[in-house]
Amino acid sequence: MLELNQALKFQSDLPALHYWLAQAHIQKGELQQAKQELETALQYDPRYETARLSLTKLDLATGAIDRALANSRRIIQNNPGEVEAALAYSQSLFQKGDYASARKTVDAVLKRNPDNFEAHSLSGVLDLNSKDLAGARQEFHQAWALQPQSKALLESVVMGFYASRRYDFRKAPAVGQGARSLSRRCGCRW
Repeated sequence: MLELNQALKFQSDLPALHYWLAQAHIQKGELQQAKQELETALQYDPRYETARLSLTKLDLATGAIDRALANSRRIIQNNPGEVEAALAYSQSLFQKGDYASARKTVDAVLKRNPDNFEAHSLSGVLDLNSKDLAGARQEFHQAWALQPQSKALLESVVMGFYASRRYDFRKAPAVGQGARSLSRRCGCRW
């Protein structure tokens, strides 16, 4: 990170330097500094889509949903086939409560990329939200088949199982303990 800061002293107008400095800030958990560096990179080159996508993901993670929505929409307009931007756009729509548009976007991604783990995971979450438990289970299983080591997905599948069986930890402690045991073996925390 020190080398990047020194390089910026000599060529502060290079967007890629700001992008990589932002990535270093992200690794250290310094999200505000990362956002500032990404914004600076985009000031120097508004068409720097990699920086815009990284900023979009940071905005989603920090709750700046309107800005994430605007940035992901801009990426999609410039590059309609950009899958990560489409998924970020769908997540933004979901968090804004526009479930129908989020579903439409995820379905379009799945049509183009049927083996996309994130799209199946998000589709499962959308199914859970609409109380389509069988659909959620199917999407989670497809995602799991694509990435069986995913800890976040395991938690979603277990929670989907609870929802589909209407189990409550207090009412069915044996089932709850079994699911917790399964999730611990896979390294998940509740």
